[in-house]
Amino acid sequence: MLDKTANASLYDFWVKKVRTRMTDPVKRDIVAPLEQFQWIGTGRLNLEVDYYEMLDRPNVKLVDLKKTPIKEFNESGVVTEDQEARELHDLDVVIVATGYDAVTGSLLDMGIRDKNGVSLQDKWKDGIQTNLGMVLPDMPNAFMLYGTQAPTSLANGPPFIEMQVDWIVHLLKKARAENIESIEPSQKAIRMWGDTVWAAC
Repeated sequence: MLDKTANASLYDFWVKKVRTRMTDPVKRDIVAPLEQFQWIGTGRLNLEVDYYEMLDRPNVKLVDLKKTPIKEFNESGVVTEDQEARELHDLDVVIVATGYDAVTGSLLDMGIRDKNGVSLQDKWKDGIQTNLGMVLPDMPNAFMLYGTQAPTSLANGPPFIEMQVDWIVHLLKKARAENIESIEPSQKAIRMWGDTVWAAC
């Protein structure tokens, strides 16, 4: 894997396998470009079932953020912009994959503010506050997966995330059925969860 030619051969093998699974040429070039964009072993290849087929579905839109970076988030979704155009992507849900600055680092570096304009750094300066390690005070409709104050380091990641997603989906379905537009934890729930987390330490 450390030999450039051998690594390129590994990449070629991988990219051919992935590209045969996708029919949309634009999406195929985004997720599996013919030109090697990274060495095999320097980034995680997806060990998956049907991931590329899911991306290839006609109801899925892929945006190449290297070509059209995110300019801003607004109440409707995400705005991307390049030298030629600016485009609003209307979204109901935004999932942010922030990398590997373990547990709180990526969240704190994103510049997240609550509904009152208070930064997450300021909210957490005296200690982290969540409920179930998934929802934050004064941040309606914001959910974290595999985050702080959840049993992140004590659980097998993928099944744990699936359980969290199932819980969120159940909660959103209940909210929709009851015409609830905003979900956020109470201060009492935050305190009770914090006490539970510290009692387990």
